[in-house]
Amino acid sequence: MRLIHYTCDHSAAKITLDRVLRPNPLSFRHLLWLSDLEQPSVLGLGLTSYMLRCDRTAWKVVVETDKAVKWTHWAHVNKVDFANRLGLDGAEGAMPLRWWVSEEELPISSIERIKKG
Repeated sequence: MRLIHYTCDHSAAKITLDRVLRPNPLSFRHLLWLSDLEQPSVLGLGLTSYMLRCDRTAWKVVVETDKAVKWTHWAHVNKVDFANRLGLDGAEGAMPLRWWVSEEELPISSIERIKKG
């Protein structure tokens, strides 16, 4: 299936060099976060940058994989506690049904800067 990872300028450079997406050791449960949204939704994907100053929707990284699962399924199977689910799924404008996760690194199919405005 075709899934997308949205990222900022400084992460795009490393992804372009490596040609692979890796789970982020600083993210929730060391997951690689993906979406099935062709156009980024800052609120929907939780990419608001309240804590980071970069545009986390500057680049679109495409993967073709069968190793990702829906976030809602992964969270249920891995018994993510209610407080964490509420914090992620319940954030303003969140679209958890459009989130996918992988615990494995994934080779990329393409990476491109998103044209804005």
